[in-house]
Amino acid sequence: MYLECPGVALSAPHSLIQVLVLGFHRRLQIEDFEARIALMPLLQAEKDRRILRMLRENLEEEAVIMKDVPNWKVGESMFHTTRWVTPMMGELYGLRTNEEILNATYGFIWYT
Repeated sequence: MYLECPGVALSAPHSLIQVLVLGFHRRLQIEDFEARIALMPLLQAEKDRRILRMLRENLEEEAVIMKDVPNWKVGESMFHTTRWVTPMMGELYGLRTNEEILNATYGFIWYT
């Protein structure tokens, strides 16, 4: 039977090897995905801590800048809500140097 179709005899083991290799790679992908799911809360907490730290530094800087303005309340919300509004890039980096803004926006640029 295999002598009539030598291509079938040669491709059957190759197909089996491909199935085994693809299964192995699929298990690796699942493991990577599960690790990413497990790390997401930690990464989100680190991001939130960084945002809160920057907001606190911005409030301190705002207090220094606006100390001579009458009736100015440091940290008064612009929004008429009690819900958390995620700050935009301009709010976080408004009082920062241009270098910090560029690093936050584009990452470290090694060429000049």
